[in-house]
Amino acid sequence: MPNDAASLPAIELTRVIDAPAASIYRAWTDPLLIRHWLAEPPYKVERVLTEAHTGGIYRIQVRGTEGREYAIGGEYLDLVPGRRIVMSWDYRSPGAPPSTTAQCVTVRLTELGARPSQLDLLHEGIGDLAARERMIRAWTVLLEKLDQIYVKTD
Repeated sequence: MPNDAASLPAIELTRVIDAPAASIYRAWTDPLLIRHWLAEPPYKVERVLTEAHTGGIYRIQVRGTEGREYAIGGEYLDLVPGRRIVMSWDYRSPGAPPSTTAQCVTVRLTELGARPSQLDLLHEGIGDLAARERMIRAWTVLLEKLDQIYVKTD
């Protein structure tokens, strides 16, 4: 079976997060909130730029413990506040060639009352099986971190 993007099933993950959909939406588009969750431990988000409108860009710089910098970026293809985010996804690792496939991440938010909300993530276009498996692990960790932002500390 070939390992091209078209032959691989998309990553689909669903999480229920104890927060209103509007708050979760902001966590995906507000640079101050992105810093808290969009890097796997022990990596740290160093810089974030977002132009949170359809056609706007986003850039996220992440630093590893070894000092290497990694970049995530793309364009917001569709934004519906509190409901949907569609963005191209380009991950750059030091020394690695650029991806040869166009990736897209879609986030759909559904309120399940005032709290919580359901987050459905779809990541399409990952070009090989090894990268797909890494992204499944990464998104699982990242969505857990996102959920922890909203855990009450009583």
